[in-house]
Amino acid sequence: MFTKQLYRTKRRALKLYHEGALQVALSFEEKWLHASSERGRNALVGDDLAKLNCMSHVYDRIQKMRVVPFDTRSFAELIASAMGPIVPLLPYFVDVPAPLLKVLEEGRKLLH
Repeated sequence: MFTKQLYRTKRRALKLYHEGALQVALSFEEKWLHASSERGRNALVGDDLAKLNCMSHVYDRIQKMRVVPFDTRSFAELIASAMGPIVPLLPYFVDVPAPLLKVLEEGRKLLH
């Protein structure tokens, strides 16, 4: 359902990131080549390293973006939440062994 939109968004974000990274790199190169003194270069390095560090964090966030909106744990919680109200009704519809029913009810209590 959302996978296609999330995939497109991730692709678009990576494209924008690469464009921004190129601009930062060209800007750094321009400043570095035209710095008049060693002291000026050292000042540039600190600011630009901070920018590159921020860009690295942005890239990490984009890479960690999931195309599927939930993971295994979220899926299990969703199923457990949906099945929780049904557990007390199971004996009326299915022949469930008493120990299994007790385990299911205890599991339901843990979720709430």
